Amino acid sequence: MPTCLYCEKQFPVKIVIDGKQHNLQRRKYCLDCSPFGSRNTRKLVLAKKPPIEHYCSICGRCTTARRRRRCQSCCTKIRRYLAKSAAVQYLGGKCQRCGWEGALPAYEFHHLDPNSKDFAIGNVANRKWELIKQELDKCELLCSNCHRIEHSKHDQVLIAEAARYKGRLLRGDS
Repeated sequence: MPTCLYCEKQFPVKIVIDGKQHNLQRRKYCLDCSPFGSRNTRKLVLAKKPPIEHYCSICGRCTTARRRRRCQSCCTKIRRYLAKSAAVQYLGGKCQRCGWEGALPAYEFHHLDPNSKDFAIGNVANRKWELIKQELDKCELLCSNCHRIEHSKHDQVLIAEAARYKGRLLRGDS
C-alpha cells in the first residue's frame, strides 16, 4: 500500500468510485488530501531545501542567495563604481577647472543648473547609459577641491555677515 506524502497515511492501491474500479498505484496523495477528480496535480508538500550559506568574496558577509559569490550590497557598489568610471571617462577624465587627474573617488559631478537635475550621478547603479549621458551633459567634472570652492561661493554673503557680527560669541566670552 502506498503512503500519502502529505498526511503519511497508507491508502489502498485499488478503490471503487461511482461503481467503477480505479487504480491508485501512481498517486502520491491519499483521497482525503487530494480528492478524486479534482485535478489536483500540484505538489502539496514542497520539499524545501535549507538555504545554503555563502560568504561574500568582498566583504565576507554571510548571504543565502543562490549562485552568488558576492552579496547584493557589494554587487550594487561594483555597478556604481563601473558607472562612475564610465561617466568620468565620458567627461574627459580630468577636472574641468584645474586639470587634475587622479583617483576615481575624488571626482564629483557638478550640475551647472541645479533646477534641471533629474537624478544624482553618484547613485546610478541601475540606470541605462543613455539616461546617464543625458544627465552628464548637464554637468561638469570637478575634483573635490574645485567642487568645494564652487559651492563655497554661495557662502560669501554668510562669511561677510559673520565678519560684521558684533553679538555674543559662542566661545563662552561674556
